[in-house]
Amino acid sequence: MAKKIQTPKIPPQLAELDSNWLSEEVYLREVLIEDRDFDFDPMERIVLDQVILRNVNFTTLEFPNIELTDVIFEKCNLSNVVFTSAIIHRCQFIDCKLTGADLSDSLIHNTLFQNCLMTMSSLGFSKFKHVEWQGCALINADFYESELKHSEMVDCQLNEANFSNVIMESIDLSVNHFEGIMVSLDKLGDCRVTSEQALSFARALGVIIKEDE
Repeated sequence: MAKKIQTPKIPPQLAELDSNWLSEEVYLREVLIEDRDFDFDPMERIVLDQVILRNVNFTTLEFPNIELTDVIFEKCNLSNVVFTSAIIHRCQFIDCKLTGADLSDSLIHNTLFQNCLMTMSSLGFSKFKHVEWQGCALINADFYESELKHSEMVDCQLNEANFSNVIMESIDLSVNHFEGIMVSLDKLGDCRVTSEQALSFARALGVIIKEDE
């Protein structure tokens, strides 16, 4: 990557959140939320700034237009979360469940996804800049027509992920794992692949590969 991603800027001391979160407030700053279960009605917009969420389970969560700045999620269950049209900047998702999460049509910068379960997540039409996925399960994830600028994926499971209409020049597929993915071959550009992966793309083009006798 041309530039190292920025890490969340969080003060050393955070106030612990009381039990009335989201009863009235839609803006939270400099708080710690941990070991909690939340189930509440959808909200049009919420802003989190300099917040750590640790071991938090969101039973239902629909927050379109959410804004996250300097936020860390650790071991949180965000399965089926709806963060459409989100703004996410200097955030980290560590050891989180994001199965079926919808982050489509979002602006995501300087963000790390590490050891996250993101199977069947929706990431299409989003703009990613300086974003890293490390050791994540992105099986059947949908990146359709998203932008990946100065971003990378390392040691991720990408089987059946959809990268149609995505420019892949910044992605090194050779350090990831898949048997088959969906790509637009004219968008691969300088994308790096292993010889085995190159053969799979050739087969997708209908090329007949003759083995040496």
